[in-house]
Amino acid sequence: MALKDFFKGSITIPKYIPSFFVSPTVKIEEQFKGIVPRIEVRFPKELGEQHPFDYVILEGVYKEVGLVTGVVDKIVDFIVGPGFYVSAEDERAQKIIEDFMEDTNFDTLLRAWIKEALIKGTGYLELGGNRNEVPTGLKVLNANWMYVKRDILGVVEGYNQYIGRWYQFSKDKINMAKVTFFEPYQIAHLSINKVGDSEYGIGIVYPAITTLNRLLSNEKEMQTLLKRKANAPIHAKLGNKEKGLMPTAEDVEAFGKKLEYMNNKHEWATDALVEMNVLSFGPLAEKFSFVLEHDLDMLFFTFQIPEVLMGRGSIPEGLASVQMDAFERRIGSFQAEIEKIIEQEIFRRVLRANGLDEHVEFVWGSPSNTEKKERLLTIHNYLQLGFQLSPTFVKMLEQEAAMLLGFDEKKLETAEEERKKELVRKNPLVPGQNQEKLKIEVKEVIQENFQDIISQSQPYTIQEWLGFSYIEYQKQIQHFLSIYTFDQLLASTNDELKAGKLTTIQVEKLRDILQDGFLKNKTLLEIGEEIKKELGLKDLYRTQNGEMLLKDDQPILSLSAEYRPMMIARSEVTRAGAEGAILHYKEEGVERYRWVSSLGQRTCEICGELNGQVFEIDNGPLPGDPHPLCRCTVIAIAGENIKPVGGIYGFGRK
Repeated sequence: MALKDFFKGSITIPKYIPSFFVSPTVKIEEQFKGIVPRIEVRFPKELGEQHPFDYVILEGVYKEVGLVTGVVDKIVDFIVGPGFYVSAEDERAQKIIEDFMEDTNFDTLLRAWIKEALIKGTGYLELGGNRNEVPTGLKVLNANWMYVKRDILGVVEGYNQYIGRWYQFSKDKINMAKVTFFEPYQIAHLSINKVGDSEYGIGIVYPAITTLNRLLSNEKEMQTLLKRKANAPIHAKLGNKEKGLMPTAEDVEAFGKKLEYMNNKHEWATDALVEMNVLSFGPLAEKFSFVLEHDLDMLFFTFQIPEVLMGRGSIPEGLASVQMDAFERRIGSFQAEIEKIIEQEIFRRVLRANGLDEHVEFVWGSPSNTEKKERLLTIHNYLQLGFQLSPTFVKMLEQEAAMLLGFDEKKLETAEEERKKELVRKNPLVPGQNQEKLKIEVKEVIQENFQDIISQSQPYTIQEWLGFSYIEYQKQIQHFLSIYTFDQLLASTNDELKAGKLTTIQVEKLRDILQDGFLKNKTLLEIGEEIKKELGLKDLYRTQNGEMLLKDDQPILSLSAEYRPMMIARSEVTRAGAEGAILHYKEEGVERYRWVSSLGQRTCEICGELNGQVFEIDNGPLPGDPHPLCRCTVIAIAGENIKPVGGIYGFGRK
């Protein structure tokens, strides 16, 4: 055998080559050349590589330090919260994986597995059964007792579990002391934040240990000093030097003995030669404020989590948005690592055991609200091109928008289909239905008009306020809120912004608050409080045609910030409820609706005149159009062969 043939890799390596260097059945060109340094456990020596740090300590930090517990749990929530599903071209492969995940309670184990890796840098998920069998089950193993076994080139040979030395006084110490070996196919190994060629990750807690120690130490010292200050010592001055009346050493010692037995109920009676004062240490807490704030800032930098998510920090909205975007990207990187391990080490084994060599993709659930809004905005911009787009492309955009909004895209009609339906549509039955949608000028909101109404707000739930069960309209309400532009509230000019109208960021926060409120049937007071907290509203001043109105060179107050949250909550809940009902009626084939006013002493002239009027479903006003704090509703008018929808409901608020 020629030496040149050996290095060309054209033949198999003979068995006399040391096994630690290369496998005897693998060609040299297929092997790595770099040597991986390993620091192995000394006892038992067969365990494998040492842990990079003490996992028991990190586990204790997670259990005992609330800040760390909150950060880890928050990250796990963001990773797993959106949910997940699997996708494959082969339907049988997809069904096999879906059944496997259901049988093994995969969603529950996933959270524990990820949490273990975030805390200790390494998470181990055991896959039961033999190599060629579908795993008989999944189990998360404690990383404290697991060790990686690699060869000199860094190839994982297996994993060892050893807990005997920690249970040397146990009755089962003989069984505990043995080393349990796992083949690579029996373990799904997830490492978070790997450094260099180490097989272990460092997670997110270990990098913060130094700062955590400093923070906890400073807090302890501060508490100690504050406790001493709360029990401030007394300095007693005896005698009068100017008059030559000086106490003896025995006098001072005797008085000191009395002070040793002093308690909170102790009272003193002294003569003019005894002066008693409390020692002051000054404002101690202020001296620690900067240090503690600095340490907390360093912790959030290390954890790379926005402070606002932990209920701390007051930062500009723009910066908060940037921080959330960066955090979501980091969550995405975690998800990418996790899904790769799941697909390669779990799904592949399950499929091969079923005789399939297909790829099943693990997909994290629905995108975040921010991602949805950005995608919907992109779709909206494309659709604005109108005639420049082909009908097919328009249909594709509409289908994706429907999917993002949670609707059935299969129900979408093409423009041609809609045109054909329009041609055969019946003539209107009510005079005036061909007119454009009734436009009612929104009256300026004056503080005096709403102060009494808002200040007497009752804790109505959304359903109680609307006066009907909106649950059957939930999907339509959410759709309306996702596309509604809040034109009456949104500032379109600098003057309107100065006058107190909302910014785009405030509108998006309001949208989220209303969507969540309808989903959870919150009270209007709860929604109002959330608007007050999240939007930070200012006083509202009157504007006209985008310009601020002045009187004697001073802006005219329309509504104080104190009353704006409840006004917005009540007005926009009414509007969304009515819009959702109309969308629902359309889907049921309803063509007309009747306006029903809430009659009482506070019913305005506009709503009083609208009461009982009938409008075409696409050609009439809706509650919320005439003015803020509208209390009216609409009911469907059923036609032939159309089942009745809704009922006659009034708000009844007087």
